[in-house]
Amino acid sequence: MTTISRLLRMIRLQHGELMHDMAQKLNVTSAFLSAVENGRKPVPSSWLSILSEKYTLSEQQIDELRCAFNDTIKQVRIPLDGAPSDRRDLALSFARRFDELDHEDIAAFMDILSRK
Repeated sequence: MTTISRLLRMIRLQHGELMHDMAQKLNVTSAFLSAVENGRKPVPSSWLSILSEKYTLSEQQIDELRCAFNDTIKQVRIPLDGAPSDRRDLALSFARRFDELDHEDIAAFMDILSRK
């Protein structure tokens, strides 16, 4: 069981809900929610805000969910249609060299991004 699966199930059970109940709140089928809970489908990014709103989650619960969501992300898509060539070049260069980045490179990127 993944962290996100455990958290989803915990929220659902704390509110005395069946999978069908949570699925309705998330506007998905029970089968889809089950697949997410069992790690067969990725967690839609919209769920964090829906869950925090529908279940009135604490800041700690939201932080736990956010971390668990981030742990499930296996692929990032960046739409490049209509992007200026310098942005496309940056995204593609980063993707090509992603596995070569060392800790110093990562720290430098994070420093740049945290300033924006």
